[in-house]
Amino acid sequence: GGEAEDEAGAEAAEGPPKKAKKRRRGSEDARPATVRLRGLPFGCDAARVAEFLAAKLPVTADMVRVPPKNKKLKTIKPGELRPGEAEVVTELTEGQADSVRELHNADLGGRYIEVSVTSNVREGAP
Repeated sequence: GGEAEDEAGAEAAEGPPKKAKKRRRGSEDARPATVRLRGLPFGCDAARVAEFLAAKLPVTADMVRVPPKNKKLKTIKPGELRPGEAEVVTELTEGQADSVRELHNADLGGRYIEVSVTSNVREGAP
């Protein structure tokens, strides 16, 4: 009897947050966006970037794109990240984007980090 109640409780706990998330999206649409960070310390990895953003944006280390370490770049091609940069491609509401922008010039490892948010929605796209 106790196991069935535990399973029912777990299912009930999982159900409502999903509905709440849909309601939030309905009231304010989340749009594809890129959060770009510049000025990261040399030893900074994806997990540290995710930890830095965690206060304002729920991201995991696997969502963060950082440049490869110790790669000698003669030329940087369009779309490649320079050393000291990172980016996160996600969906943000306008409120979340404003919240993430508050991290601009915040300190990480003794460095002031530039944070910018750009929309990935093209004007006139269907």
